[in-house]
Amino acid sequence: MFKERGGGFRRVVLGGIFVDMVKRKYGLKSISEASETNLLALDQHLESGSSVVYFNHTTLIDSPALIAFLLVQLSNIGRIGVLTSEKHYDISRRPRDGLMIRSASLIRVNPLRVVQSDDDHYSEQVRFNLNKSMFRQVKKILGEFGGTILIAPEGTRSPNGQLQKAEGEFDRFGKYGNVNFVPIGIIPEGNFDEGIRVGKVGLNVGEPYRFESLQIPNGLRPIDVAMKRLAGLLLPDMRGAYA
Repeated sequence: MFKERGGGFRRVVLGGIFVDMVKRKYGLKSISEASETNLLALDQHLESGSSVVYFNHTTLIDSPALIAFLLVQLSNIGRIGVLTSEKHYDISRRPRDGLMIRSASLIRVNPLRVVQSDDDHYSEQVRFNLNKSMFRQVKKILGEFGGTILIAPEGTRSPNGQLQKAEGEFDRFGKYGNVNFVPIGIIPEGNFDEGIRVGKVGLNVGEPYRFESLQIPNGLRPIDVAMKRLAGLLLPDMRGAYA
């Protein structure tokens, strides 16, 4: 059972059930001593700060698996915000996904809804309003001790398991408090087949850092330098656009 910061009995009980279910199916383990050291550094930082955790995205189970992993590993974690595609939140389009995402609020996991760049189902006004709301919620969560934002910067799932070019400017999140950025590589121990991972999942946790500490070479976006850190945590054949 994990310890809990500020969520009460409901998060401990329901979160424990959720963690057990995910662990039984996908394993979830850090794959190196460096990962354990970096997790400890992140947990210590969350005593008086917040974090942005970013990861590679290949299947719909990536976010639940990572949430379960962090709930187990981080005793100081508080409220979690997860950037979530509106099409998965929208019950009229994805009923099962929408209900599952809504139920996450029971363990203080908040969906931060955005419209994907290639999704023309919604108007520009809806896109604008959701984006504005997302930044407002991110600012609030990162202003809390233990607050954590989860984001897959690729914006959509990789069709072949390889890292894709990042979208957006999540480096802006660093302005919202005492924020550490932490890349986590999600690595399958089974096979990758048409976007579905079969088998257990290993997680390679990178060193926490302040975004302003990055050295940005000419011609590169800051977000690409951050993605290079994520790529270094993946297997060589998964690094894709950041090989």
